[in-house]
Amino acid sequence: MPKLFIRIFLSFWLLLALISIATFAAISERLDRRQASLREVAPIARIAEAVAKAQQAADRGGRAALETWLRNVNERQPLPFFLVDDDGRDLLGRELPEYMDVAPGRRVMLFHASASPLSARPPPMLLAGPPPPPVVRLADGTEYLMVPDFGGVTVERLLVANAPFVAIVLAGMVLLSGLVCFLLARHVTQPLTQLQDVIHQWGRGKLAIRTSEGIRARDDELAALARDLDEMAERLHVLIESQQQLVSDVSHELRSPLARLVMASALLRRKSGENCLPELDRIEHEAELLAANINRILFLARLEAENRLLLSVPVDVSALARESVENVAIMHPDGPRLAFQGDDAILVPGDPDLLRTAFENILFNAVKYSRDTDTIDIDVSRHASGTPGVKIRVRDSGPGIPDEMLTKVFERFVRVDPARQTFTGGLGLGLSITKRAISLHGGSVHAANRQPSGLEIVIFLPAAAGT
Repeated sequence: MPKLFIRIFLSFWLLLALISIATFAAISERLDRRQASLREVAPIARIAEAVAKAQQAADRGGRAALETWLRNVNERQPLPFFLVDDDGRDLLGRELPEYMDVAPGRRVMLFHASASPLSARPPPMLLAGPPPPPVVRLADGTEYLMVPDFGGVTVERLLVANAPFVAIVLAGMVLLSGLVCFLLARHVTQPLTQLQDVIHQWGRGKLAIRTSEGIRARDDELAALARDLDEMAERLHVLIESQQQLVSDVSHELRSPLARLVMASALLRRKSGENCLPELDRIEHEAELLAANINRILFLARLEAENRLLLSVPVDVSALARESVENVAIMHPDGPRLAFQGDDAILVPGDPDLLRTAFENILFNAVKYSRDTDTIDIDVSRHASGTPGVKIRVRDSGPGIPDEMLTKVFERFVRVDPARQTFTGGLGLGLSITKRAISLHGGSVHAANRQPSGLEIVIFLPAAAGT
């Protein structure tokens, strides 16, 4: 789950929780006021009902049953009671609150307003005298005056007495606030997630993709952001297409005079005899190098113009990599040794010629910057964890490249001559062609320096279904 979604979700949920707590506090204050008002008037009917139940318990089981009844009432009911004998002692041995007083022998209970924490000025309340006081009698003649403790009615006792209802209300508030916060957070973060997906597509070179109509139709800052991003992507798309078209046009225009230059060089070789052979050899060599670079530029321009593979057939990557190694070894018989190791029959869907070009560009690059006595290791293996596929590793023992250039080395026209300490005359297009070719196959390629020296390039290609 995205981090922004979690932050917004928890923020809204916390806000609603605070509102709920404030509401609960207000309700509690209301209950306290009601408690004070109840203390001003004695609920005769409730006391009479309690006396009747207490007398039934006493008649049924004596003092022990009466104690059990009193404990249950005080634990489960919001209004607690005291059963006080003629000496002012409670049946359960509890101390009487300070705001109660007993006139021994007269069964009179007075509530002193000055000592009560819940009421400012209620008059003393007489619970004895005419009519007869609420008394519970045991079989041995012992009498207990039942006195309601209105001051003991607290919010906690009310909550305990109504625990199921309170639990249902609180659970409902939590679930409702969670649902509301979830919907609010999704409303905010869903378009951001969609924008993130579009930006990722742009990062992979698909600048023709635009944000969804649903985001642009919103009347908020996210809609303005989406429109600005679309405008930026359109400008970048036009700029990059213009640059690619310029490179392609210039390359095409150079091919004709280059062809004429090669033809003129051949004619001059026939006419001059042996006198200008070294100079003509150099001219032809430079012309061939220029022609190869132009072909690479045009090839890369064609790859960048394509959004998908024009040919996709099952390709045995291990066999294709072995073939590429043999081709490079034949072209460089006196160069470093190429040590190949690979699993058999690893299939990926793709264009075999395009993959061969990608592999050979990396191999040529490794051979170019390795000593003749070095060994270049090529390993092809299955990749089982995560997305199934195949990994091709090419490890040389050359000088490596600076760490800050590890990602830039796959960009067009980037060369790292100071690190390689060799001038090759290339334009820095080989690895760019490799990266684009691998990207069209849905794969990835990255470089890493080795210790103590050398460079490792790793290619990942997703496997064909069922392999």
